[in-house]
Amino acid sequence: MPYAIKLKASHDDLRRLCALDWTRAQIGREYGVSKSCISYHFKQMGIVRPKGPRKTGLPSRVRRPRSVEFSDMVRYARFLEEKGCCQECGMLIGSGVNWRCATYHHIDLVCDGGRPEPENCMVLHSECHNDPGIFKRLHGGRVFEKFFTGKAVKAELKHKPFDVSEGELLDLFNNRMLSVRGVAKELGRSFTCVQRALKRLENEGVLNRPLATRFGNKGFHL
Repeated sequence: MPYAIKLKASHDDLRRLCALDWTRAQIGREYGVSKSCISYHFKQMGIVRPKGPRKTGLPSRVRRPRSVEFSDMVRYARFLEEKGCCQECGMLIGSGVNWRCATYHHIDLVCDGGRPEPENCMVLHSECHNDPGIFKRLHGGRVFEKFFTGKAVKAELKHKPFDVSEGELLDLFNNRMLSVRGVAKELGRSFTCVQRALKRLENEGVLNRPLATRFGNKGFHL
C-alpha cells in the first residue's frame, strides 16, 4: 500500500480537516502528498465528499514563463518573513508551516514590468487573492475584466441550455455565411455548444459548406 506509507497523518486528523471543509488538494499540500493519496485514504475510511457547485467566479489561470515567476527560495523566504500569515487578512495560511499552501502575488504586475524579487512578492491566502474585490484592487480593472469576469461569463454560457432551432443555425451558417465563432457570438452561446450542434447537422448532410478540420487545412476555418 504505497499511499498508506506516504501519509504521515492519522485518520482522526483527516476527519478533523474534513469537518473544517478542507479540500483534498489543501490536505495533500498540508502533508506533502498528492490528492490521489488523500482520495485513497478517504475511500479506506468510508468518507464520501459530495461534489460542490461548479466555481464560476474564479479568475482564469495565467500561464507565464518561469523567468517571471517567484523561485521557491523567494517564496519560502517571504513566507517565513510573514510568519505564515496572509498579508491581506492577517490569518494563518493553513497551519502556518507549509509555504506551498500560499499564493504569491506580484505587487508590480508582470504586465507592468514587475520582477520576481522578494520586495515585489506579497503572501496571500488563495481565497483572499481570488476574492473579486481584492483581486480587482490588486490587479486593476483591466486585468480584472480579462481574467476574472471573462471566466465567469464563459462558464455561464457553457452551461446555458442550448435551445436554438436548427433553422436558425442553418440560416446563420448557410445563408449569412457566418463562421462558427460568428454564429456563437450572434446567438450568445458558447463556441463549443454551437460547434457540436453544427457537427450534428453536418453529419446529417444539411450544411452547404464543410466545417474546418482540426488543423484548418480543409473547408472553412472555425
